[in-house]
Amino acid sequence: MPTLSHPIGVAARLDVVNVLSSETTKRSSVGDGRRRGLVYRTDLEVTAWVADRTDAREVWIDVVVYDAQGRRCAAGRRPLRRTDTGGGHGSLFRLSETVYRGTAVTPGSASPLPDARLLDYRLYYRTGERVFTDGVVHHHALLPDHLVH
Repeated sequence: MPTLSHPIGVAARLDVVNVLSSETTKRSSVGDGRRRGLVYRTDLEVTAWVADRTDAREVWIDVVVYDAQGRRCAAGRRPLRRTDTGGGHGSLFRLSETVYRGTAVTPGSASPLPDARLLDYRLYYRTGERVFTDGVVHHHALLPDHLVH
């Protein structure tokens, strides 16, 4: 199964950036605001601590969603937003959003999309010209659609 590679020139430093908490939720809902019917979606919540630096900073994750056969369903970069000071000369950054919308079944039609079964992400922090990571590919196994309520 493909994985997120560690980019060249990125320093792995837990004393500079690290994930404090991370949770995925796969759920089905009756509609998503745009359409009526059954919609499967995968939500991700991440809270990260980032060391305070004097330079402007950017914090993000690169996320990839895979199906049961290890094929990529979706991928992208998601920014984290600063939420609070994290104590210990750092700040907290957070992401809470839907990262994959799967199959939708609406009256009279269906939009079958791959069943998301694994979510991987890497955390990054840019300060000035330097980029740091915690050095971890964070894995979250996901339930098959037919077991989601």
